[in-house]
Amino acid sequence: MLTTFRERPRHLGDRPPAETRPSRASEKAGCDTDLEPVAVQILSASTRNEDLTLKRDAVSAAKHSDRKTPESTHPEPGFRGAPFLEAGSIGAAPVLTERQRQQLLEIATRVRVPARSVVYREQTAATWIFIATEGVLKTFKDLRSGRRWVTAFLFPKDVFGLAKNGLYVRTAQAITAATLYRIESQVLITLLRRDAELQFQFLSKVTHELREAQRQTIVVGRRDAVGRLAMFIQQLECTCCDRHNARDIELPMSRSDIASYLGLSLESVSRATAKLQRRGIVSFPNRHLARILDRAQFDRLSKAI
Repeated sequence: MLTTFRERPRHLGDRPPAETRPSRASEKAGCDTDLEPVAVQILSASTRNEDLTLKRDAVSAAKHSDRKTPESTHPEPGFRGAPFLEAGSIGAAPVLTERQRQQLLEIATRVRVPARSVVYREQTAATWIFIATEGVLKTFKDLRSGRRWVTAFLFPKDVFGLAKNGLYVRTAQAITAATLYRIESQVLITLLRRDAELQFQFLSKVTHELREAQRQTIVVGRRDAVGRLAMFIQQLECTCCDRHNARDIELPMSRSDIASYLGLSLESVSRATAKLQRRGIVSFPNRHLARILDRAQFDRLSKAI
């Protein structure tokens, strides 16, 4: 069964006190919350065993009926990245085998995180590594000036929680409700030391993330806000859409988060969206959706460095 409990962002596995609901004032304010005052659902190892038993029963029952065996609704831990050596590969692709996903599943715990919850904070002990399977998250750093610098957006099959000197280097927060697999850092290190092939796949993923960080540097280096926004939308298209040249692209993050990520003011982002609409390149039916109207102009703009 799913066990619901509260927990501190530094130690997601600690046994919590009795559950309490957040105050209505905090819910109304919609402010950022740590995992401590909100409900988080954990899938234990014993629950996974129960799921496997139920799945075997379903397979047995399917032999005596015309119905198809239902597939698990819970995605396994995995990640995507551009492979090192496979010629002709375009964009990110799955880099884990079924055996490797099962290896990670055996040492992972599935965690459901509500929107706006802080998964961990900067400069706290890096006890866990996380793999996102559902939802969108962000990492950020609060500067001494009071500004918040959004450093990355995280999507399904992204790995995060890497540390420096045993401490997390950024704060991670859920933008939408998210499902994560968390793995104890020392347990993962032990597994990687025993399995060179799995270690290579993690290296492929980390290298992919490095390329994405370099791409952000190129985006921020553009002088025009319209060009930065176009490149950002194209980046989301490559990351989130199942097919290339998608017409509608979801923008789950807020405009202020986009501005922080692109190194722009909120006003500059608003003016850039207005220009894209006036020029008939991209429309924004709502604040969380971009619709490509003129693909040729959009591609030229996003590639014009």
